[in-house]
Amino acid sequence: MKKSTLILAFVLISFAGWSQIKVNHIAVHVSDLKSSMEFYEKILSLQEIDEPFKDGLHAWYDIGGGAALHLIEVEKTPKDISKVNHLCFSMENMDAFIQTLTDTDYPFES
Repeated sequence: MKKSTLILAFVLISFAGWSQIKVNHIAVHVSDLKSSMEFYEKILSLQEIDEPFKDGLHAWYDIGGGAALHLIEVEKTPKDISKVNHLCFSMENMDAFIQTLTDTDYPFES
């Protein structure tokens, strides 16, 4: 057994029940909080939840399974579009979602 594997196994055992680990939240940097909130609320229909900072630079959304999406407005976000770093949601009716994007003139690609 490799040393790194052994250390990982020890860490998991030390935390007494690695199956108890779950996602709490995912943080995403955005350049414009207001327009980002509009997308997540109006296009994805996510429910906004309590925002602990109350500073106008953060928003939180319930994304299911006890996890949250944490939007953080920052001045310098990457301008290059990369599909390597991404956030993925599953939905029951993709055709209806695509129709929503089309109806709202929201840019997307297949």
